[in-house]
Amino acid sequence: MKPPLRTKSVGTKVSEAEFALLEERARGAGMRLAEWVREALLAAPVELGASSGVDSGEVALGEILALRSLLLNLHFRSAKGEPVAEMETEPGHQIWHKFPDVACPVFCTSWIVV
Repeated sequence: MKPPLRTKSVGTKVSEAEFALLEERARGAGMRLAEWVREALLAAPVELGASSGVDSGEVALGEILALRSLLLNLHFRSAKGEPVAEMETEPGHQIWHKFPDVACPVFCTSWIVV
């Protein structure tokens, strides 16, 4: 079966040293330079964003809901008269390990919403 017809191109300027390095890497992979560059570009990691399929709004909502859950739990315990130890609001406390993406808990003075 024939590979798909490629009608578009991507180009860039490189120095002599960069070109030699690219040729060496392609040769090391047993490929022509154009094939190696195409594979390297297509295999490059994709950053989170619109083209990655990950909705940053969904990620932010998940973070907000996690923080809401923590606050509600602390509030209900306090409202029922249960003591809330100061150490439970510290960044190193075990409750925060359940939320590894939260850099610093709500009660931390250096917490910043990004």
